[in-house]
Amino acid sequence: MILTEKIFALRAVFPFSRLESEELMVIASAATPRDIPPGQVIVLPGGTLHHLFVRVSGELVNDAGQPLHPVVGTTILLTGCEVPYRIRSGPQGYRGLCLPRGKFLTIVNECPGLLLGFFEMPMLGSTAAPPAPSAS
Repeated sequence: MILTEKIFALRAVFPFSRLESEELMVIASAATPRDIPPGQVIVLPGGTLHHLFVRVSGELVNDAGQPLHPVVGTTILLTGCEVPYRIRSGPQGYRGLCLPRGKFLTIVNECPGLLLGFFEMPMLGSTAAPPAPSAS
């Protein structure tokens, strides 16, 4: 993926949709595209997640096959906690942008609006939609 494609992919996902173009460019520059074949395990319960995953296409799912939010890893990366459930790619596979933990923490520090947006994301299993982008 070229930089422009990464920026458009990020802009399509809440809370990245709230960010300014300059902020998206910094994040897109640090993100690496990753293609994961169907059913591949990303991390097991009790494991450590080292990247934030932002969905471009496909899904990441839990043990029950329930799709996870388009942004996976925020709480685990912010707290350093163990992963509570197995995360694997869904039946169609997964394409995402991966952001290493160190860069994720730096970006959260530099983009406080992004951190606020992470706290507004629905919890796993919630049917609530993320807030609509503001009309600015």
